[in-house]
Amino acid sequence: MIGYEQSPRYAELVRRIWGEDAEILPPGLILELDRIEWAIHKRELHWTTGEVSIAASVANNGRVQVLNPAPPAGQPGRIVVVQRVIVNTAGLSNIRLTVDAAAASTPAPCLALDTRLPFNPGPGAPTVSTQSLIANNNAVISGYRIAAFTTLVAGNFTSFELPKPVVLAPGHNFTVFDSTLNEQLFAYIYGYERPAQPEEITP
Repeated sequence: MIGYEQSPRYAELVRRIWGEDAEILPPGLILELDRIEWAIHKRELHWTTGEVSIAASVANNGRVQVLNPAPPAGQPGRIVVVQRVIVNTAGLSNIRLTVDAAAASTPAPCLALDTRLPFNPGPGAPTVSTQSLIANNNAVISGYRIAAFTTLVAGNFTSFELPKPVVLAPGHNFTVFDSTLNEQLFAYIYGYERPAQPEEITP
């Protein structure tokens, strides 16, 4: 492919893997289908929330949220992509997935799935910019709803791949709601993040 050098993410990947003088990529390489261990070279960082536990609360719903934090002034920030949700509930529960729900609390950095990133002694793992938050303080399923599924076996984990990945611009969130009141919720959310170019933030 000729012209990849006009995209900083790809140019950095090619420079690191094939050297400074590469002008044409090797036959058969598709940059968006490359090896997962090369993702870091184009600054694409894969993450998980890790296991998140939201305690049962009488008359309230549990929820876990992924937030793409707003960047410092004058910077474009990052693009966050959410791909998969895994949940465990005591009963067969309806799970609602929404975007831009009311803000949850207790922010924590998501865990990097690449151990080459710097170690964070707080969670005892490498971390990324994407944050996870939790709440169980109301019975309102907020945000605009994009998908739903039902846990398959009570007390066991159910994995759900989103019909389409969700792209979060800076300041936006993705939230998993347990529709059953007063129920403990365990969840994992998976996705990746990368630096945004200014022209990507506003379509």
